[in-house]
Amino acid sequence: MKGAIQMNPLKQKMVLKKLNQIQPEDLMKYAKEIDETLTPDQAQKAASLVNGKNINIFNPNERLELLKKISQITNPQVARKLNELFFTYLS
Repeated sequence: MKGAIQMNPLKQKMVLKKLNQIQPEDLMKYAKEIDETLTPDQAQKAASLVNGKNINIFNPNERLELLKKISQITNPQVARKLNELFFTYLS
């Protein structure tokens, strides 16, 4: 697991706000971008994990906990790719 992601504080706030309000449709779109498939049910469950929870994906411990839960809903490969996606888009 990689460590903390560094980003401009204003950008961090914007990303965290978007994550806090993410919808299942957004997750399905992002999954498609990384060549993964999410069912509508998986996307709904994953969105419910973060929606309104104020999870800080820039904090390695919070991100790891979220990825573990996503792995249980989907599969470990999706969680690994999602972690890679975090680093690609947030670095």
